[in-house]
Amino acid sequence: MTPLMEQTLEQKRSRRLRLMALPYPEKVRIVERMQAAAREIRSRSGGEEGGRRRPLAKGSRGGSSSVHFARLPVEIDGDRIAGFCGSRGIRRMSLFGSVVRGDFDPVRSDVDVLVEFLPGRVPGWEFFGWAEELERILGHRVDLNSRLGRHITPHVEGELVTIYEQA
Repeated sequence: MTPLMEQTLEQKRSRRLRLMALPYPEKVRIVERMQAAAREIRSRSGGEEGGRRRPLAKGSRGGSSSVHFARLPVEIDGDRIAGFCGSRGIRRMSLFGSVVRGDFDPVRSDVDVLVEFLPGRVPGWEFFGWAEELERILGHRVDLNSRLGRHITPHVEGELVTIYEQA
């Protein structure tokens, strides 16, 4: 890991610790402000249907299935994501956070990823190594989550962008 990545991870840990130390009402206010900012950005960029972000363009069904989301600052390789998810029992993979809100900084931001597993699939310790593999696929640091806290979930649901879903 490069010194810059180590420094960035340490800054992220520090921000998390400061956030965890805040009283619950303050955390809710912060999340509500972030959600309001995301709605404002979406409304300025043409809105969305049904409260969910939709990809503007997908790759062709024949040949390569590399998917490009015009509003996302990271390139999504559909074949590699499908292989990653299929081999791990992942039913759905979605992005959220700065990568979909429009305030993503390629140097400092990470890609927030939420995965849902197939029924009966419970990953073991190997789950903790998957973020590094996704970092190689997406080309950015990844914060991999299998669930979100009950107080955060309602604020994130509206910005989820599904990049893989098993048919």
